[in-house]
Amino acid sequence: MTVPDSSPAAVPEAPAEQTPRRARRTPVVSTVPPFSLWLGAAVATVLVFIGVVIALNSSVYSASGFVERYLAAIERRDLATLVETAGVEVPAGADASALTRSALVAVDEARVVEQTDSGDGTTSVRVDWRDGSARGTLQFDLVATDRLEGLFTDWRFAVSPITAVPVTALHAPGVSVNGVAVTAPEPSTTDRSQISVAAFMPSRLNLGYDTRDLSAQPVVTVAGASEAAEISVDVQPTDRFIETVQTELDDFLDACATQQVLQPSGCPFGTFIEDRLLAPPTWSIVAYPAVTIVPGSTVGQWLVPETPATAHIAADVLSLFDGSQTRLDEDVPFTVDYRIEIGADGALQIIGDE
Repeated sequence: MTVPDSSPAAVPEAPAEQTPRRARRTPVVSTVPPFSLWLGAAVATVLVFIGVVIALNSSVYSASGFVERYLAAIERRDLATLVETAGVEVPAGADASALTRSALVAVDEARVVEQTDSGDGTTSVRVDWRDGSARGTLQFDLVATDRLEGLFTDWRFAVSPITAVPVTALHAPGVSVNGVAVTAPEPSTTDRSQISVAAFMPSRLNLGYDTRDLSAQPVVTVAGASEAAEISVDVQPTDRFIETVQTELDDFLDACATQQVLQPSGCPFGTFIEDRLLAPPTWSIVAYPAVTIVPGSTVGQWLVPETPATAHIAADVLSLFDGSQTRLDEDVPFTVDYRIEIGADGALQIIGDE
């Protein structure tokens, strides 16, 4: 038989009482700096800004910096910057034809070496330059002008850095300056032309003259150099010029020799005889004049000085004294001298004595 379980029934335990949890509070940190930090940062910024302004005024915006920028513009052939630089002006009477980018040639080296204040508002900047074996020193005087944005010093040249280089062109109306033709303002009545060439200091000037008929040994100088105070370019005939005149003169004499008369018309030779010609005479040139060309008394005029030559005549003649026939066969010495003018188109005009 089954005995009923008399043990008391298991009673479920009541859940333990839970204590309420307190929420944790995160401290709030202010992101706004105190006034003292703001003030310190502002003062530091101002001091840095003032330091930058002072540094720029003593370097980039100093008188030396102004001249250095001018020299750099010459180096890179920046004509636009140069002509816009304060104080840059072409001297009165100077020819500005060579103030072009193609004619602007920098020296080998140019650097600022010293800056001094004169005390009268003018600041002087000394520049040393070198070009090949030539060396020299230039002084640029500057004055301060209004400040840029009220902060940076601006400058201008007190005396223009463009100089007028006096050039004498012997026997020519002008010269070439670094490949650019510069002509005297007025035609010369002497054997030379005076030209005032405007050029940036310091820049290299290659002065010469080079055409088909005339040329000159180049003269190289530096604008602003002491030796640039007196420059002469001596223009002389080219070999081609002399050869051209020689050919034209030879052809002219050959044409004269075709005239079968005792006195060829318009020619520098001829002869007289007292006897009668039995037939027209025959001329030939046995020694042509060796042409030389020298400058004339005025620009554009060239001369073939008196030069000897020899023609030869042959003819049968009848003596008026005894009626005998003889052979005329003799050399006839003569001289030539001419004036030569070169036209604007390069054509030569050979003019004999009238």
